[in-house]
Amino acid sequence: MHEALDSRLRRLSLKHVDGPPLGRLETALRNLALEVSLYIAFREPLPLHLRQYAAKPVPGESAVHGDLGGIRTVQRHDARSLFLSLRQHGMEELHSLDDLARLLLDAPAEWAALLPLPSNEATARDLRSLRHIAWECFAGEYIRDYLWLVEDPKQFDQNVARFLFERLVNRIAHGRRRHHRITPLYGLRLDGREVLLSPRVRLRPATDFERHLWLNPDDLHSDIPVRGLEVLGLVSVIECEESDEEAQGISPLFNLLNPQMSALEAAAVASLKLMADPSAVEEVIQPAFMERRSEGSIYEYQQRCSLMSRPGHSHGGGLPLDGKQRQQLQSLFERIHPLFDAKGSQKLSAAERSLGVALTRWLLSFHRGEPKDWLIDCWVALEGLFTQRGEAQLTEKCATRISQELEQLGAGSANQLYKEVRASYQCRCEIVHGEREVKWDYSRHAWGTRRHLSLILRHRLLRTPGGAATTA
Repeated sequence: MHEALDSRLRRLSLKHVDGPPLGRLETALRNLALEVSLYIAFREPLPLHLRQYAAKPVPGESAVHGDLGGIRTVQRHDARSLFLSLRQHGMEELHSLDDLARLLLDAPAEWAALLPLPSNEATARDLRSLRHIAWECFAGEYIRDYLWLVEDPKQFDQNVARFLFERLVNRIAHGRRRHHRITPLYGLRLDGREVLLSPRVRLRPATDFERHLWLNPDDLHSDIPVRGLEVLGLVSVIECEESDEEAQGISPLFNLLNPQMSALEAAAVASLKLMADPSAVEEVIQPAFMERRSEGSIYEYQQRCSLMSRPGHSHGGGLPLDGKQRQQLQSLFERIHPLFDAKGSQKLSAAERSLGVALTRWLLSFHRGEPKDWLIDCWVALEGLFTQRGEAQLTEKCATRISQELEQLGAGSANQLYKEVRASYQCRCEIVHGEREVKWDYSRHAWGTRRHLSLILRHRLLRTPGGAATTA
């Protein structure tokens, strides 16, 4: 049986491939997928496992456990096990890799997006080395996702093969292999259109394929802090394109909220939170985790790490964004990112540095589990915005200035706001000095103070490019 299969595969690979380079590439990849289908068809039994879906199963599948809150569990082939087996035992039998290797011998210059990043070492030109390069840089990814997407891996699927080839064509058109950081978000539901925050950062809906992989993580290597129903809430993502230096680990990510979130993602999260209703009881926008991906890699991701300080989020409607809100979001991002960017921190004015510290403390408050800690974070931010070092009568001046600015923003009357701010500050002092008397509703003051701080930050960031605050 194995000899018959090998003979059939050899006849397939020896079939002459002619035409323009892209046409030859598509033919070689289609033959590769066909070879994989034949290879799997002659190897029984097919590894199966239970797979979760956020939608109805594809034709031919039957639910084995029924529906659970929008998740359907079906029995289907184990794509990861098939791909691992193919890598370990079937690579030498994939004769279409020879066609791909020959294509790389005289590949057009615009195919650089399919090849490794430039290095000081000359690329080997022998057929065996080129087979390996083709597999590691685009063919392996092509087969990995093909096995995920096909209904039956024993049957060649022309539509899936064409879809994956078009993805490669888009990569070639872009001109280089891209490296992305993907941060799924709770609480943001886009209307299908992406929001470009900068040339490197965009907000976009999560794809069905991404959510499918998150619903079925590789438990041996994945560090997804969410499971099951919580994944259904991940309907939008921050996508950040890394520079080649970042992708190669030359320039480490800027640490802000935790060791994995960069200034770009932090600025996007801060902008979104400021767009949300500050009176909402629950924090609307929350990053779940971050994963780094490289186009063409045989791995689903290069790094994945948690960004959530505490679980418990459920899926829901989320924050909608209309045209005006999208423009405000872009304006907020443009103002916030320089405040978080360590490379440009020396160019900031004193007022901008105070604003950056206030934003950082405000963001940190969303990652605290105890309201008392939120309150301290918010007051560190407010004192930096409204007071000068060495001022006397700090409590009185701070409460007066904050209440006056909040009144101008339509948050209420100055007298009532003054009472609220003064009580919040006294609560802050009680926490700092040891809580000698238990007489404060810490949770109420924490929510109120953070709501006031959100209004002030949004106003100052959208007001003027300098964002300078006045102190009366």
